[in-house]
Amino acid sequence: MVGLIGSFEGRRPDPDGGRIYRRVMMSLTAAPEVLGWGEPAVAQVKAAARVAEQRWDLPVGSPEPPGYVD
Repeated sequence: MVGLIGSFEGRRPDPDGGRIYRRVMMSLTAAPEVLGWGEPAVAQVKAAARVAEQRWDLPVGSPEPPGYVD
């Protein structure tokens, strides 16, 4: 899944189990390791990067330091 984030609303419990998850902004290249999903995450990152570049003309090849965390 890939999309543009317009704003961050307050965190709420997940309706499926009630857990409140943290949100962490990171570069696409860091995501597979953080998620711990192995090769499937690497493939998802590549697909998300293609969409971000082609659809929204976003510069995904420039790594950014980790940012927003709550």
